[in-house]
Amino acid sequence: MINCIKLIPYATSVVVGLYLIKRYFAGGVCKCNTDLTGKTVIVTGGATGIGKEVALALAKKGAKVVITCRNQFERLSLEDKWLLNLEYLYLDLKSFNSIREFSQVIHDRFDSIYALVNNAAVFYQNFHWTEDDFESTFQTNYLGPFLLTHLLLDLIHASPDGGRIVNVTCEAHRYVRGLKPIYANLGYLSHSRFAAYAESKACLQLFSHKLSLSLTGTSVTVNDANPGNVRTALWKLYFNETYHPFLLKLYMPLHWLLSKSPVEGAQTPLHLVLSPDLRGVTGKYFSDCVERDPSPLCVNSKIAEGLWIQSLAWVNHRLQR
Repeated sequence: MINCIKLIPYATSVVVGLYLIKRYFAGGVCKCNTDLTGKTVIVTGGATGIGKEVALALAKKGAKVVITCRNQFERLSLEDKWLLNLEYLYLDLKSFNSIREFSQVIHDRFDSIYALVNNAAVFYQNFHWTEDDFESTFQTNYLGPFLLTHLLLDLIHASPDGGRIVNVTCEAHRYVRGLKPIYANLGYLSHSRFAAYAESKACLQLFSHKLSLSLTGTSVTVNDANPGNVRTALWKLYFNETYHPFLLKLYMPLHWLLSKSPVEGAQTPLHLVLSPDLRGVTGKYFSDCVERDPSPLCVNSKIAEGLWIQSLAWVNHRLQR
């Protein structure tokens, strides 16, 4: 009994230490109380994970939230109490036809869009080609959002309070040292699944950089949000495929300690949508609700211009076929 009593201070120190570590990796918190009543927000991939938490939080702020998803089953994961503020629409970013049809529906239904959150993404997927002849990760994570944003830009410009575009990216962009000038003509960037993901996110940030420059003098802003290392279905797939089952069991407690929940991961995208202090702030990269410096590659105007021109050619080529 005496020995147990002596261990209490050590046990307390361990618990406090673990709490502080967990709190540190949880990151920043969006504390904005902005009322979004009467405003329309689109969240791609908003039925699960980070997108779901972003959608729910914005609905609670009064926004009319349009959630895009690819199948009926994803819709079942959202709480019923906010369904009056939430609407589901089908969108598959791997299909230019689907993106165009979605854009037409939005134009028929709404006069303006306050915010577009390009959140939907795939990670660590096997390589395969889309119906538009692009590699799936590249089109889902970059070329699809590129087209979608252009098609909805007129409605975002029409927002009376200044429209906001939030591109959800990640720290993986820092692994990219260069981009192939032609991308093998089809958006095929790398033979590594992780590298393909990182490169697609770097392309998305280059898009944000170029778009912010083209929007100079307007009330529309575009910024990048890094949600951090979040425990979502995307990461579960990665860990299940790369770790031995025994090692996975050993690692998961550490992963829980050093990663974020979807609610915590949603804080930076929410900050970019809600913060009144960010009105007029554009072309920036945010992590834990604080502006950070991205990799030099992703703010290289020459590379961003080349990618922009090539992307327009890809998209226009497919639309004319």
